[in-house]
Amino acid sequence: MSESGVRADGIEELLERLSGASERMLKASEQQGREFDRRIKEFVNRGEAATDRMRHAVERELRAQLKSLRREVAQLERRVADLRKATVAGAVAVKKAALERVPAKPAKKTAKKTAKKTAKKTAKKTAKKTAAKRAPAKTVKKPAAKRAPAKKAPAKRLAS
Repeated sequence: MSESGVRADGIEELLERLSGASERMLKASEQQGREFDRRIKEFVNRGEAATDRMRHAVERELRAQLKSLRREVAQLERRVADLRKATVAGAVAVKKAALERVPAKPAKKTAKKTAKKTAKKTAKKTAKKTAAKRAPAKTVKKPAAKRAPAKKAPAKRLAS
């Protein structure tokens, strides 16, 4: 029995060691789990903070661009209004000038003058044409040595 008593004591001691080791492993794994949870929460918080900063930056940029666009639209509206005023004022000035203008020459006199001018121009043109028809151009044959050689037809290629 002494041998079995030693064995039993050895087994109990071994079981105690194993249970102590398993408790330490359990505590270590719980500690690691808590550490992982803490790090995950930290990463999530960092990500949320970065997202918020980015969103705020984008909002600021959009507001600045909208403000700039509104200013440009206001400037364009002012320019359009100024142009409208200028065109209205110009149209009024043209109408006044037309009313105050000296009456033009009677239509008969201007029509006669333009008719005379066109008649003179056409007479000059026809005189030039008839003179060119009456006196044909002199054609002198060049000697054969000075003439350009006749062009030959290009040679046909054989299908290969």
